[in-house]
Amino acid sequence: MPKLIVLFFFLNTTVIAQTTTPDSAKYFEGSLKTVCGTVSNTDIGHSGAIFINFGRPFQLSDFMAVIFATDTAKFTEYKPVEYLSDKFICVSGTIKMYKGKPEIIVKSPDQIRIPDSKE
Repeated sequence: MPKLIVLFFFLNTTVIAQTTTPDSAKYFEGSLKTVCGTVSNTDIGHSGAIFINFGRPFQLSDFMAVIFATDTAKFTEYKPVEYLSDKFICVSGTIKMYKGKPEIIVKSPDQIRIPDSKE
């Protein structure tokens, strides 16, 4: 029975993650959060990774979601680099700092939600 409780906890972690804004994400390093905001631009890096920038473009962005090339094939419903640009979206996961900027690594399409209206 204890294994079932642990499994239930892990399955529901994105549901209970608190929401924050892209410009506040930097204060929650190491925390499981949902970051909601408008995508300023998207880009594909040399490695094939997709960068989803919030607030301002790439190097000035307040927050970034990253989909590594090994995970892009999981996005079968839409092409993130094209579809997410200029949309208000929510990204769930653990906030990490990379070169002084907050980011969430997206391993699965269910980490990205496009709400009907801004929350």
